[in-house]
Amino acid sequence: MFRSRRLSDAEIQELGFGVDSVFWESDDLGVLAGTLTAHRPTGDLKATDSQDLAFMSDFCEGDFASSSQKAAHVEGVSQRELHGICRLDDSETHTIVTKTDLGEHTLYNIVIFYDGEKAGEVARKEATGNIAIHSASYASE
Repeated sequence: MFRSRRLSDAEIQELGFGVDSVFWESDDLGVLAGTLTAHRPTGDLKATDSQDLAFMSDFCEGDFASSSQKAAHVEGVSQRELHGICRLDDSETHTIVTKTDLGEHTLYNIVIFYDGEKAGEVARKEATGNIAIHSASYASE
């Protein structure tokens, strides 16, 4: 069984996220994850990819590589998936963000894998697929 804990509002703000977001971490898995909504000034979900990727890269002090793509997990729901990899010395951090269209807002689900060895125990593709499906279920209700 893996232990996790919810981050306090102060810890969430320290990370750069608002108080309306919820984040938790698991030292056992080397994972930090959270969810939040944000107002989207444009109707196009893809149009905010560059801003979101820039925000993700701000957390990286080393080399940062990224990609974005349409998430094809659930038909009829507009979703995008962003990936970022930060390499610094011998460490690697992998961030996966699923964005879901909620009209004028975007639902963000964020998973950050800190420890490559521990994160290897988690099937990342399966984890992000599950996140996307849960987000789509929420969006369609």
